Amino acid sequence: MYPGDQHYFAESSLPFYDADATALLLQRVLEFLRRLND
Repeated sequence: MYPGDQHYFAESSLPFYDADATALLLQRVLEFLRRLND
């Protein structure tokens, strides 16, 4: 779960961009991909 109610919080050109949530998203995606590679 991520804070807020917007779906595109990771799009930096939009007014509801959330840098903290984007960093968490990136961290989670990269960890997921690392697990697939194990």
